[in-house]
Amino acid sequence: MQDGKAAIRYFRKNFDEGNSFGIDADQIFIGGTSAGGILAINLAYVDTLSKLPATWQTWATEIGGMEGNSGNPGYCSYISGVFGFAGAVGDTAYINANDVPFYGCHATGDQTVRYDYGAPLQGLAPVSLYGSGDIETRMNNLGVYNELDTYSGSEHPPFSNGGLVTTNSNLTSFLYNILDCNPNNMKKANQQDCASFY
Repeated sequence: MQDGKAAIRYFRKNFDEGNSFGIDADQIFIGGTSAGGILAINLAYVDTLSKLPATWQTWATEIGGMEGNSGNPGYCSYISGVFGFAGAVGDTAYINANDVPFYGCHATGDQTVRYDYGAPLQGLAPVSLYGSGDIETRMNNLGVYNELDTYSGSEHPPFSNGGLVTTNSNLTSFLYNILDCNPNNMKKANQQDCASFY
């Protein structure tokens, strides 16, 4: 997560130094597949050490806190939205009512990263995580915009048999629905952003 936050800060720093990537620094999104989805989702929703168990708070403090020491200090590491293909979060309680929107795709029988609560890697991982199904439930309860494509079976991620085409189309729509240029965007007025970061 610290390296991911450093990468986000890098793009904002680059924006200030001439924007060689041609990005909108106010609209940065992060996502990934499997472990990358877990990284992205936790980066989006673990925004303070106080959300973590006490032992994890100690570990994080020892290596630079939430922002870490990976580089590009002084820039905001918040994002505008997150997506995860067969991803998960450490605890759905990390998600608040002012958090950023979420898109996911996940198979209900996935045993590599569970759709619901459980230990990844067929139960062999030393931690348990909340998968996309539980994330969707939490987001719905909080009234935060989210989209989840749920698939039957256990494919990890569920990209065969048209799943990748559907995911591509639905992710595109999801991102459009949260862009600032869309006058009907689904973001909340009080959504966490860089103004609240500082």
